[in-house]
Amino acid sequence: LNRSSDLTTNRITNGRKGRFFIGVNMTEELLRLKNTARVLDISRSTLLRRMKDDNDFPAPIKIGRFLYWKSTDIQRYIDCKQAKMAN
Repeated sequence: LNRSSDLTTNRITNGRKGRFFIGVNMTEELLRLKNTARVLDISRSTLLRRMKDDNDFPAPIKIGRFLYWKSTDIQRYIDCKQAKMAN
């Protein structure tokens, strides 16, 4: 295993060595900071402030030096905020 062994593991499949990620849905879209801000219709600095101040805001996934958010987590956050505003 390489240095990212905490995320991956090796397995043998039909005689070939393959890799798969543990606990990651490979069909789920990951959004970078800029795209997440665009989806939420806020600035990047506001997004970073919400990360610190809003307990409901989903935690990012850090890969290398970049932050990513699961698109489903962001959609859930939007739905939660809209439900709170409706009440």
